[in-house]
Amino acid sequence: MRKILFSIGLIIAAFSFLASPLRASEGTAELKSIKGETMRCFATSILMENYEYQVSLSCRDLIYPPKPDAFSYILWATPTQNDKPLNIGELGIGKGNFKTKTAFSKLFVTIESDIRTRAPEGEVVMEGAIQGISFLDQAEETSKPASEKVTPTPTSTPTPTTSSARNILGKILGTGAIILGLVLVVVIVVYFLSRRRFR
Repeated sequence: MRKILFSIGLIIAAFSFLASPLRASEGTAELKSIKGETMRCFATSILMENYEYQVSLSCRDLIYPPKPDAFSYILWATPTQNDKPLNIGELGIGKGNFKTKTAFSKLFVTIESDIRTRAPEGEVVMEGAIQGISFLDQAEETSKPASEKVTPTPTSTPTPTTSSARNILGKILGTGAIILGLVLVVVIVVYFLSRRRFR
């Protein structure tokens, strides 16, 4: 029994190990300046059918040229299996569309003089970790859409109309007639009882 449970645990661990790099690499990243500057980039990473990650970036407030002797912003990825950075490509005018088959968990940008460099040699100016797409990770809700909210109107004391006044008057007259009838019955009974006594 223990061997069976151990084997099941190994299988689950292997699947989770294989799946985690894929899930870690698909998502979005906000690359922010590590020096408090306004430059920033937003990145998306989507795993395509050919098992390549489609990485797209849009940046703001980049300075050109970045340095007098270095003219290029280079995008790097930190792979999930090792710490050796991977050159994804040059940002160009602050927008880019790149492809890589390597699973990664982090993106960062350096200023380089050689865009073909295989290791980051320049200054790191921005970085950001890949965040999962929570909207896609959540189970699809099957509940019905919420109906439109009805704004309650404040209740006010209704103004009596002619028909309601007639109803009230009718009730008063009816009650008065019943009371008058009871009084008449009591008077007649008392009258007859008093006559019998005098006889």
